[in-house]
Amino acid sequence: MRRITSIVIVLISMMAFIPSQAQTKDTSDVDAVKQVEQTMGSAMMAGDVDKLNQIYANDFATFGSDGKVITKQNLLSDLDSFHDKLEWFENGPMDVQVFGDVALAQGSVKEKRSRTGKDTSGEFAWMDLLEKRAGKWVVVRTAGAKVVLADTLKAQSQDPTIVETIKQFEQDMGDAMVAGNIDRLNQTYADDWATIESSGKILNKAI
Repeated sequence: MRRITSIVIVLISMMAFIPSQAQTKDTSDVDAVKQVEQTMGSAMMAGDVDKLNQIYANDFATFGSDGKVITKQNLLSDLDSFHDKLEWFENGPMDVQVFGDVALAQGSVKEKRSRTGKDTSGEFAWMDLLEKRAGKWVVVRTAGAKVVLADTLKAQSQDPTIVETIKQFEQDMGDAMVAGNIDRLNQTYADDWATIESSGKILNKAI
C-alpha cells in the first residue's frame, strides 16, 4: 500500500522524529497502530478518501518512484481520481515499536494494484512513522520497496566484483560520516540527492 522509494534514505529522516526515551510497553498502542495499518488498506480498496484523510497527517510527505515529493494532497487526489487503485491486499507479519507519542511500524504486504492503467502489483516491504496527535495515531512518513523474489535474482547479473564494490561503498560512506569527511561525502552523494527532514522540508545535498 506504499509507493516505491528508498527505505534506507527515508529511515534517516524518520529517526529525527523518535525521542530519546524507552520503548513503551503498553500493548494497547501497538494494537492501535496495527489497526491503523489494516484500516488504511481497507480504505484504499474502498476508495474511502474521508477515512484516509483521518489516517494521514496533514504534513505527511514521502518520495515517489520518480523522485518527486508526494504530499497528503497528492496521495488523496490520486486515489480519488482512480489514478492509483488498490484492488486487493494481504498484510504479512508486522512489527511495531512505540516511543511515547511516536511509533515505527514495519512489515510486508502483498497487493494487486494499478496506477494510471499500469499493473504495479507485487509484494512490498514497508515502513511507516506514526505520531499520536489529539489521541489518535496518524501516519507522517512512509517508505517502501518492492520485494525481488529469489528466482528473479538468479536471472539478474550477480557479478561478485559489483557486489563487493557496493558493499565497500556503503562501508566507506559510514566511515566518512563518523569522521566528518565532507570531501568524501561530497563524492558519495549525487548532486541531485534529496530527502525529507523532520520538519517536512526537502533536504538536499548542499544543505
